[in-house]
Amino acid sequence: LRREVKEVVGAIREELLATGLFGLASLLPLDRDKLTGTFARATALDASSAGPALIEVFADALPKLSAERLAAVAVCMARAGLAQTEAWSLLEEAAMAGVTDLEGRELAELAWAFAFSGQGAPAVWAALRTAEAALAAQLTEQERSVLGWAQATAGLRGAQPTPGAEGSGQASEAATQGVWAAFDSLEGESVVENSNGAKVQVSRVHGAGAGDGLPGAGTVPILAVRDALTPYDAEQLIRMADEGALWRGSEKLEGEGPRAAGSRTSDSAQLSQLRHVYSEPVMRVRSWVASALQVPDKHIEALQLVRYFKGQRFTRHMDWSPAGDPDLWISGQRVATVLMYLNTVPEGCGGQTVFDQLGVSVTPELGKAILWPNVDRQGMPEPLTMHEAMPVTCDKPKYTMNVWIRERSQPDRTWIGWR
Repeated sequence: LRREVKEVVGAIREELLATGLFGLASLLPLDRDKLTGTFARATALDASSAGPALIEVFADALPKLSAERLAAVAVCMARAGLAQTEAWSLLEEAAMAGVTDLEGRELAELAWAFAFSGQGAPAVWAALRTAEAALAAQLTEQERSVLGWAQATAGLRGAQPTPGAEGSGQASEAATQGVWAAFDSLEGESVVENSNGAKVQVSRVHGAGAGDGLPGAGTVPILAVRDALTPYDAEQLIRMADEGALWRGSEKLEGEGPRAAGSRTSDSAQLSQLRHVYSEPVMRVRSWVASALQVPDKHIEALQLVRYFKGQRFTRHMDWSPAGDPDLWISGQRVATVLMYLNTVPEGCGGQTVFDQLGVSVTPELGKAILWPNVDRQGMPEPLTMHEAMPVTCDKPKYTMNVWIRERSQPDRTWIGWR
């Protein structure tokens, strides 16, 4: 253990300083993936052994680094889950000394790292906001979005008063008109092409009517496309998640707002790594969704697979974000959802997707997709889209895939490493 601590801490020192031939620090570019991996190794070591040695390295190395390099180090620490408070305190001290020297990109990275890790004293956020104000005219759209997300996550920025503005929850007029035009067009079609180019049937899912005590029935289009996804692609998508060990326990939604109404007992797998994003099955799905809903590919979030074992469910919830949700700062509102079924759940085994306020219940069938808008025709989040995944009651698991469409482009995944 002592030898491993010495090896890991030595690697961190070397990567932080990146000493060149003439003994000068920071001449070489920082290998972020490598440093993130080394920080991750450090977090796995016994804290009583590795902690003091790591703090000693930080105290020596961080004051020698440029503001740009410190921002990159902060991102690596956050991505690795390095949670030592003293280490972050040393980083804060070093970074604040040069915060006025940061460009917009580095400022956004530093803010993202503090927010993502849950670190950062009030004085740090005050300095970051002062630096942001000084750079306001020079910031790119993505830098502004990341800074807004970071401050909202830290509880320093919430909903905006202007409808359609970042953080307000209301989708922009252009995004609203676009998504509703797509749904109106799809409703007028009886046949569309699937992800493999074959002609398939599209129809509206009809449930109970207003006469059954459901005044919302018929007001929100829930469309179904049979065989939207081929069995081969469904199998390959599940295999990616299995072979990549991507399954994680689905988070339990907490806090205030409609999305907090649901709790998940399933497992989820994000296909967000570049090797997944550019795989043929994922590209076919994204291309089909972009074409069907007439949106740019960049507005589509990373695909999320969900696996339900016997007894697992997702109780009543919304897909859209309530006002003040930090995610609204990144890509705006989730204006539409496409839910794809990657296998068939046998009759009598549960697993239906139920919109109880619309009187709609959909049984999972391999390849079927259901689509719905998450905002009304004024761009306001639509409460009638509350839905749930009923418990699976048999031993055969249920597999689905969420495809969420945002009103704006997703951030550059190669920059900070958004999931």
